[in-house]
Amino acid sequence: MENDNSYDRIIDRHELRTLVPLHPSQVTRLEAAGEFPRRIRLGRARIGWSLYEVVLWMEARKAEREG
Repeated sequence: MENDNSYDRIIDRHELRTLVPLHPSQVTRLEAAGEFPRRIRLGRARIGWSLYEVVLWMEARKAEREG
């Protein structure tokens, strides 16, 4: 899956919350620390995340527990 980003799309904060059950402030802290995919500014009041990057982040968390 590492090179297959053909299904990539931008997800909003609501969809992110369904995929990654972290509080929004925790996501912000992880982003600031460089430990979570950075948000994409879509407009003045609109942000999103790359689904591909979020999935890779989740897969890396799974790999950490296995190794």
